Amino acid sequence: ISRIFRLPIGNLYCIIGIDGSGKTTHAKKLVSELTLSRNKCKYVWLRSVYFFSLPFMFLCRLLGFTKIHNLPNGKTCSEHLYYKKPVALIWPWIQFLDLLFLVSLKIYVPLVRGYTVVADRFVHDVLVDLMVDINNFNLYKSLVGQLILKLVPPKTIVFLFDVNKETALK
Repeated sequence: ISRIFRLPIGNLYCIIGIDGSGKTTHAKKLVSELTLSRNKCKYVWLRSVYFFSLPFMFLCRLLGFTKIHNLPNGKTCSEHLYYKKPVALIWPWIQFLDLLFLVSLKIYVPLVRGYTVVADRFVHDVLVDLMVDINNFNLYKSLVGQLILKLVPPKTIVFLFDVNKETALK
């Protein structure tokens, strides 16, 4: 992959998109290719951020802001009902604090140490999840949305993987 695109080293590459679109497969292949080229490279999976969020999510579950759905395959999934105020006002800020901590540790530290970092998911995915959680598709225009986007280092290269729903579900 890196030979085809001639990607510069010492950068951050983010692979974002819907579940099932091949992000992890491609991210790991890119890390493998970059490592073969004798580059210091680090793979980072940056999906769930739970340092500050986990206690908040637990409280929301106790207060009835989370629905648990039983799936036909025997698994369960949870649905956040965070679109109700004041949860919708607080939740993005809690996610921002978690992202600030996590991005500093997992992205900026390796970049400063000269690593090329390949992020499987990044703040873009978290922002989209937040917009769905609180039912505010203009969140990216707000102060907290802009702060979340400012966590993306300059010169970051972002690959958006998009496939149709049927392909992703396979």
